[in-house]
Amino acid sequence: MISIKLGVNQKEQKRELRIVNKGKSKKVALIAVANKLIKQCFAIAKSGRAYDETYVSVLLK
Repeated sequence: MISIKLGVNQKEQKRELRIVNKGKSKKVALIAVANKLIKQCFAIAKSGRAYDETYVSVLLK
């Protein structure tokens, strides 16, 4: 499973498990989760806002 220096992120661990249960390899699942985390990091850095775990994006329709 996914482990990070600071601990295990339960949300991403569940995401990895779902991908593996769909028949993908663990390596593919790990790369998918890492890609998602990198996208989140860049979005936070680009916006200049502090990380908020409860933040929900509001998309314009």
